[in-house]
Amino acid sequence: MFTPPTDAVVYVVEDDAAIRDALSRLIAQMGLVVRAFANATSFLEALDGEKHGCIILDLRLPDMDGMEVYEQIVARGAALPVIVITGHGDVATGVEAIKRGVMDFLEKPFQPDKIRNCIQAALAADLKRRHAAKRVADDLLRVASLSADELRVAKALAAGRPVKEIAAALKVSVRTVHSRRKAALQKLGVPGRARLVEFLTRFQLAGGVLPGGDDGGA
Repeated sequence: MFTPPTDAVVYVVEDDAAIRDALSRLIAQMGLVVRAFANATSFLEALDGEKHGCIILDLRLPDMDGMEVYEQIVARGAALPVIVITGHGDVATGVEAIKRGVMDFLEKPFQPDKIRNCIQAALAADLKRRHAAKRVADDLLRVASLSADELRVAKALAAGRPVKEIAAALKVSVRTVHSRRKAALQKLGVPGRARLVEFLTRFQLAGGVLPGGDDGGA
């Protein structure tokens, strides 16, 4: 069973005070931090997209349509999962919300267990996304740690060029190519060519150009 981090923040944007308070109590009982807002303006002013968490967003707000709020969330680069709730929705509205990237859609009244499950799923998705983003950032740092010569050799090897051919093209010894290959694999944390190809392809670095305009691509 997924256990959300204790620092996760659940934003509740709901103009109905009774529903807002009920959701706040339920979320607090889950051991989570809750920040509740009666309108879109105050929520958007307080939103911190860098925090781990999710957003429960009513479609009918006094100052803005819920999907307009969602578009502003996206425009700000806040990738927090959004659960849309409404007492006036229909299937078409729910389908459209999902198509636009909302994680889930619930019609009022909803059962406590249902909203708990949605929150758990949203927090798990957010945590997974953050872990993936961190892996990408770490991998980019590994690429940046390569010298220009090491990257050139790594790209040529990933393109399937033989070591002797690389050495001749770069006007260095085979031993030097092996040395740069070893250094590149160690810095990137990959065991061999197959993983090297996978790694460089993810960052569109596979292939390359060797001296003399010789294309290092396959």
